[in-house]
Amino acid sequence: FLDLGTGTGAIALALASERPDCSAIGVDVQPEAVALAQHNAHKLRIDNVRFLQGSWFAPVAGQRFALIASNPPYIDAADPHLSQGDVRFEPGSAL
Repeated sequence: FLDLGTGTGAIALALASERPDCSAIGVDVQPEAVALAQHNAHKLRIDNVRFLQGSWFAPVAGQRFALIASNPPYIDAADPHLSQGDVRFEPGSAL
């Protein structure tokens, strides 16, 4: 399966841990996010997932997947709530 905009890898790692018989790829445009996702996979000892840096489908062009998951940014940059609570500490690309 494929996880687009994987960020820290939470979705890919959760699914991969529940389905060790499957292989997963997580893709994120941010190199720092990919590094963190790889760190999380190593820390959690999940070895059936790999993480690639790139924009959406570019790193996996031509490949087919039985499942594609994604939790992309969905908050408008002008939303006044962005200056409140914990969300203030999130990188803009995560929102």
